[in-house]
Amino acid sequence: MIRQVFIGEDVPGSEQVKLESKPRLERALAGEVPLPGGITFADSEERAIATALNQALESTTLEMAVGPPPTPVELRAQVVARAAQQLLPGMDLKKIEKVLPKVETVRGFLTIQVPHIMVRPKGDVTVSYEDFNLDTSGMNYKAVDQELLIKHLENDQEFRLRLESVGMTEARPEDYLV
Repeated sequence: MIRQVFIGEDVPGSEQVKLESKPRLERALAGEVPLPGGITFADSEERAIATALNQALESTTLEMAVGPPPTPVELRAQVVARAAQQLLPGMDLKKIEKVLPKVETVRGFLTIQVPHIMVRPKGDVTVSYEDFNLDTSGMNYKAVDQELLIKHLENDQEFRLRLESVGMTEARPEDYLV
């Protein structure tokens, strides 16, 4: 997830500005914005546990892409163990396990689910290519404009970038942009 962007690197003579953005989920767990669904954390210790659990869930989810997926019970145990490593040594695992459902609920509210769609053909699949001729005699398009409009969104300044081709020709017809 992109958390910071540098603006102005490519503009000569301007200062570089760093913009930082913290994901809403992290801000919610840290108490900077209200939690969705009426969920509350009892104290700052629960917030610290929630933040550690969120980080453990992210790293565990990334690792699940490789290899066989763990069972839900194994997954919960891995996440709780990782969160316990990040927190104070000797912290009660029951306390961490108690906060995990709240973190899962908050993540559910603040996560967009993208469906995985798989298209599978029915029957035998055959691949072939038939030669064809495309009649372009009726297409009369004018040449592509050699000018680009550049508009800065922050101050509405417009610039035009123009390519002047004095005697420039391409060696092959297919190198021209249409």
